[in-house]
Amino acid sequence: PIEAYQQNGDTILFHGCPDSVAANIQATGLLLQFASIGMLGKGLYGAPDPRKSLQYCRSNNKFMFICRFNLSNAQHAGPNTPHRNSVFDEFCVYDERHVVVLWMIKLA
Repeated sequence: PIEAYQQNGDTILFHGCPDSVAANIQATGLLLQFASIGMLGKGLYGAPDPRKSLQYCRSNNKFMFICRFNLSNAQHAGPNTPHRNSVFDEFCVYDERHVVVLWMIKLA
């Protein structure tokens, strides 16, 4: 993912969510109009390590999506950046056309 970010390419990232929105994401994909404001602003977030995405699964039924992200206009937060994220890398894109949901996983 870091190399894809540096080369403005595509990569596979995880996106975690509570069960209340999983069916909508499955039906429509990730939509910017429902995005939260995170440390990199209002956007669609993904992480190469599923442990980061698991932090956003805030319900008993946990869902995670595996997505293809185009990082050509992305922002990056991680251990080697000035952002608060000191353990995991994560990326944020600001155009829903830069994310394709590939698979949904229900975590036990």
